[in-house]
Amino acid sequence: GPVNGSAAVYLRRGLNLLTLAGENAACTVGAACTASDSRILPETMTLTAPAVTEEGILSGIGSAGGNASFAYTAEAAGDYRVTLRYSNNAEGGYHAYNVDLIEEYFTVTVNGDTRQVMCRNTYSDENWSTVTFNVTLTEGENRFILSNDGSIRFAGRDTAAPDLQWVSVNPVAGKGK
Repeated sequence: GPVNGSAAVYLRRGLNLLTLAGENAACTVGAACTASDSRILPETMTLTAPAVTEEGILSGIGSAGGNASFAYTAEAAGDYRVTLRYSNNAEGGYHAYNVDLIEEYFTVTVNGDTRQVMCRNTYSDENWSTVTFNVTLTEGENRFILSNDGSIRFAGRDTAAPDLQWVSVNPVAGKGK
């Protein structure tokens, strides 16, 4: 929809068509997350063991326990985009010569509403990717909990959430703030 002023606009992979109209229409394209983003770093989250933060990376969340929680204060009620920057190098190891790559996931609870957020395999612990999903927030404080409920299992094994570098929360363009 129409956007007045500045906004963070999330684009899909592939071709995205943008129309700029108006006397002073201008567009600056930058990285997916900029300094103006509301990033939440793992070291600022409240952790429940065995979740830990080492060198700025959150790990240890799994179906056996552990979670991370934080509050985000929304200036206005509305639709927001949440982005998780993660690394996932999980393997199943059941085939004699082909590696079984596993998608790990977070169970994300926002103000009591729970969903599973799947995180594709990044093929290495050093490769990072992002996944973005929509939430509806209330004005004021909103509570987020990142866990892994074990409801999606590969060959009956315990499950784990991927390592996490940061979370970003932003209003949908033209909404929220």
